[in-house]
Amino acid sequence: MNGTLSLMLRRLAFLLLATFSLVSFGLPRPARADGARLSIAVLSVESDDAEDQAEALTQAMRSKLRSGPSFQVVEVTQSLGMLMGALRCGKTLDVACQAKIADQLKVERLIWGKMAKSPNKEVTADLHLFHKGKGDTGVRESYSDNLKDGNDDALRRVAQRILDRLLAKDPGFVVIKGNASEVVVDGARRAPLDKGSARLDLAPGAHTLELSGKGLKAQKREVTVAPGQEVAISVTLGSDAVATPGVVVPPNEPEQGGSSSRKIIGYSLMGVGAAGVITGGVFGAMYLDKSGKQADLNAGFPSNVGDACEFADNNVAGGGTSKANAKEACNNSRSGEKAGTIAWIVGGAGAALLGAGAYFAFTGGDSQDKEKPRRGMVRVTPTVGRESGGVLVFGQF
Repeated sequence: MNGTLSLMLRRLAFLLLATFSLVSFGLPRPARADGARLSIAVLSVESDDAEDQAEALTQAMRSKLRSGPSFQVVEVTQSLGMLMGALRCGKTLDVACQAKIADQLKVERLIWGKMAKSPNKEVTADLHLFHKGKGDTGVRESYSDNLKDGNDDALRRVAQRILDRLLAKDPGFVVIKGNASEVVVDGARRAPLDKGSARLDLAPGAHTLELSGKGLKAQKREVTVAPGQEVAISVTLGSDAVATPGVVVPPNEPEQGGSSSRKIIGYSLMGVGAAGVITGGVFGAMYLDKSGKQADLNAGFPSNVGDACEFADNNVAGGGTSKANAKEACNNSRSGEKAGTIAWIVGGAGAALLGAGAYFAFTGGDSQDKEKPRRGMVRVTPTVGRESGGVLVFGQF
């Protein structure tokens, strides 16, 4: 019982406070009969998470209406919630409640709304216009959340666009086609292009469009919109092509010349490298053959003689070894060394050229290719030893 009584007392206190505020601050001044000017009131846009943006939009809309010739703006200090409580509207702001507020403020038209933050660093405002005898009209507008100054030109353009839509001024339309992914209107309103196309409703007058896309150079376009008319814009980002209004210019095809040149160079180097590897392999085989034969020839020399060429040059005989055998051993040793040297130099150079050719032929040559191997990259390494020889091939296929 005490809880119910406490709740009733709190509600009564709020009602008395709202009523007192209407009296203490004074009722809004009635609209003066300035020719054909119509009375209108703009209540403060309410928000739980974007108070600065809501206040700035309220200020911008009031300023726009004051500067125009059509409306007499009635000053309002009470919030929407305070007016609803004082007039016992309940929790729902229906048409009947809006009519009560308009009568209390002595205006023909009433603008009110709410704002909330939305994704992509934007805010979304739901605005309503109550017009006596015609009911409630609502519009929704999203724009950049960095517009927090009521005197900002970009925000004033947003406010004008909202007022034009609320006050039934016929908008114009812009149809955009091209390879952009997003368009920003007048530095505030963002809109995505769906499959390379977008259709925007804009207030009559001049507008600046900023079109952008991932990996493409952004582009600015100026457009003038007339009431009820449609303007077609075609744009291709990242090229020097001049877009013709109303005609879609397809994106440029990527150039293939660089890729073809790389492949030609790559295959040429691979051919030369393969020849070098084969030649190195042949000489490597010769080296292995002579190395095996040298072991047999060295077996006939005395144990105190380590060099066959020195043995032959000094014409020393002994251990059943003739001068002819010594010279044969010396020539075999020298030709084996030459074959081994040629095998390493020619085979190594061929392997390097083969690897370089594979890099040019099978990769794009950018930094990412260096960090992440692609399919088709091949590395060839010749191997030569005393007992065997061959070619090792590494790669992804």
